[in-house]
Amino acid sequence: MPNYTPQPITAALLKRAAKWANPDRPREIRDAKTGMILRHQPTGRLTLYVEIGRGKRERLADVQEIIDPEHEITFEAVRRSAKVARGEDASGRNFKAERAAVRAIPTLSEYMNDAEEGTYGYWLTHNRKSGATSLDRLRYCFEESYGARKLHEITRADIEGWRTKRTRKGLSPKTINRDVAQLHAGMEKAVEWRILTENPLRGLKPLKVDKHEKPLRAFTPEELESLRAYLAQRDEKTRQARDRANQWRLARHKEPLPEITGYADALTPTVEISIETGLRQGELFALEWDMVDLKGAAIHVPGRITKAHSTRTIPLNSAAAAVLRAWNMQNGRPTKGLIFAGESGAYKSLRKALYAAITAAGIERVTQQGRLAWHSLRHTFGTRLGAAGCDVQTLKELMGHADIATTQQYLHTTEDRKREAVARLEAIG
Repeated sequence: MPNYTPQPITAALLKRAAKWANPDRPREIRDAKTGMILRHQPTGRLTLYVEIGRGKRERLADVQEIIDPEHEITFEAVRRSAKVARGEDASGRNFKAERAAVRAIPTLSEYMNDAEEGTYGYWLTHNRKSGATSLDRLRYCFEESYGARKLHEITRADIEGWRTKRTRKGLSPKTINRDVAQLHAGMEKAVEWRILTENPLRGLKPLKVDKHEKPLRAFTPEELESLRAYLAQRDEKTRQARDRANQWRLARHKEPLPEITGYADALTPTVEISIETGLRQGELFALEWDMVDLKGAAIHVPGRITKAHSTRTIPLNSAAAAVLRAWNMQNGRPTKGLIFAGESGAYKSLRKALYAAITAAGIERVTQQGRLAWHSLRHTFGTRLGAAGCDVQTLKELMGHADIATTQQYLHTTEDRKREAVARLEAIG
């Protein structure tokens, strides 16, 4: 049995206790007012506890941690912790269980681990078709600043400060909102899994975005013609450059490089297929050869790679079918595997290559009417179908829209609707 001594526990007492001789058996000093207990072991170890109920105590700190300035633990902080502990217990809350729950909350880095089941990173990469890309973006944006913090320690104030820094770097509010929404979704999943009792980012309002500032637009017929002409020229120049290189190598008795007989790379075929089928970028780069029926001239897009998780079939016109046949032949007539892939696997994006081609073709990416992006290729597909008189239900099915209201934008452009509305004024005088 320990030797008990009632006595107020103070900072001065702790400093004196550090110099005491080791007792023969455990010795304890109890402070009835604060509930703190100083336990002195025969080994010389001095530890502070707090009594939070009959027969229940919680460790606060080693005395050495308090008196050693390198640990940055003050006696006042320890005494406040003791008061909080006793108060929580008195109100009926299970102090030890709550502390254990807090210790069990993962850090953001642990939560984003994609190699361990039960983490958000693992769930995201196995349940979302673009989960790996989303996880990479989350890590890029937040891991350096908040990776070592537990989830509940990341506050709205932290993210507001993060947003301010990103804004100063020139990022658009739309991009910033999208990144924060990804983090918010991860926190919501933690609440669903009962890792957190509440989302620490709940109530954080998104940055205001001007929805009418440079909206996405489709390529005009003239721009489309210019882009296609440049891509054909680009492919031809690449073929000629390869021929010259091989002539040079053969003249020096070196092994020639593989001959380029078709497209220079995946840029031209991906652009053409996007324009002629309206596939989303993620769908295009997840497309496999066994999803394409070249004889029947159709692409069967499975729900697992679509945004709406709904399977759809897209007929191939002669132009799209010709591109896929040529690409299939150029790649050795494969019947399985990804249609468009680089040396390291599936493409994530060819935006930079497209934007360089747009500029080289003499096309302005940003005009009064809006801006061009990769999604403009899909937008062009829908716009051309709408202009050709395609009915709304067929267009909805081809585009893979979940909501018909989204499809209706392709039947008349915003400017067309405005002009029609103003023109009606003439009819009423």
